[in-house]
Amino acid sequence: MMPASKPTSPTNSNFPYQFWLPPEERRVKVGPDQAEVYLPQVPLPIKSKLPAEELNPTDVEIGSSVYDYLRQYPDCQYNREYAELLRDGYPHYISDLGAQAVMLSHKDVAAAYLLRLVNYLKILLLLDPQNNGLQLQIGINYYSLAMNFESLADCRKHLLSAQHYLMAALHEAETDTSALNYLAHIAYLFGDYSAASSFWERLQPLLVDSASVADIEARLQTIRSGEVPVRPLLDDLEHVGEAMLLYGSGDYEQAKMLLEVIEEQGALCEALPMVEFYYLLGMCRLKAGDRAAAFESLELALEIDPGYKAALNARDGILNQGG
Repeated sequence: MMPASKPTSPTNSNFPYQFWLPPEERRVKVGPDQAEVYLPQVPLPIKSKLPAEELNPTDVEIGSSVYDYLRQYPDCQYNREYAELLRDGYPHYISDLGAQAVMLSHKDVAAAYLLRLVNYLKILLLLDPQNNGLQLQIGINYYSLAMNFESLADCRKHLLSAQHYLMAALHEAETDTSALNYLAHIAYLFGDYSAASSFWERLQPLLVDSASVADIEARLQTIRSGEVPVRPLLDDLEHVGEAMLLYGSGDYEQAKMLLEVIEEQGALCEALPMVEFYYLLGMCRLKAGDRAAAFESLELALEIDPGYKAALNARDGILNQGG
């Protein structure tokens, strides 16, 4: 058998893995009956500082290394072989993966948790590629990741991923209401109002809740009347993400200018009122020395969410300094 090509390693001096091609006869023992499973003839990631040619990993080291690697890089080369090795040789890792996915699906919607959940669901999908439910859940969580304020700098990339998995789910189940609705929202964000209208028109007769039907009809009427944003809302979302990066680097004035243009144009703030937007604008204004304008922004944030602690603390800080 010809040896498989070696995967490309990330260009990171701290990358802890070496890729080891196991001998053809190498097997691992599984379960209480010690059943033997042959290792796939592909390079396996092994956590080690030793050169690949010096590696002779134990069964435990192989399993733990492949598991850790695949959780970080579920789209890597040989991902299916890695997932099948875990299923056949280390089934407890697959059980652990499923349990963690369930736990993460009930956690806070922080970006780090969403990304971790997406990775775990991708691994499960490798083992069941026709699973419509997994495709749908990956698409929905990618959408949530795209719309998470922490992730707005990468929202286009995440929305495209969401669209890919939701279309796959819809291909398997053409009347899936969740897939249709999320795809409509994605198309609207991209400024493809014709596609958004098409998805919502397909969705509307499938709904039984009168409030949901009325909501979709209102969205369709907005598109028919042409009362849609002149430029895609996604552009503004990316600019907010850029402003976050500028704020993080200390360029408060440039971040403030970006956010003020978005606020003045009004389309994003009207369509997607976000407490974090006004809080960030308020902090940019405060850092730039405009306390009065900062106070106004923080008040707008609190109109959206009166309990938003960061905005409350910042506003109270301005008041305590004498406005």
